[in-house]
Amino acid sequence: MSESPRFVGVTSSGDLDERYHQIVESIRPVADVVEARPFSGLLLSLTLEIDPGRLGALRDALAGVGVAIDDVARAAFEAAHPSGGRSTMMLSIRFSEGSADTRRVVPRVPG
Repeated sequence: MSESPRFVGVTSSGDLDERYHQIVESIRPVADVVEARPFSGLLLSLTLEIDPGRLGALRDALAGVGVAIDDVARAAFEAAHPSGGRSTMMLSIRFSEGSADTRRVVPRVPG
């Protein structure tokens, strides 16, 4: 696995709360979802582990649910992470609908 993650930003139409599970489930056959964190109602941050050779499949899976990874972002990730091993990808999805004022309750961690 690569030591340095690569950040890729994309945009999605719709509302984060309505699309969250659909997006995460579309990714699971192609990459491992290590972490999924919604921020407010407009941003979803995903940490993925993926073989760079599967980026085309990831792009197709996300396109199927209305999320587009552009060619520039894909090429940059592929250049930074040659095929042959799994790499960490940080995917940031901005939503066109929703509220920036949405609050997420995070339970306290004991101890």
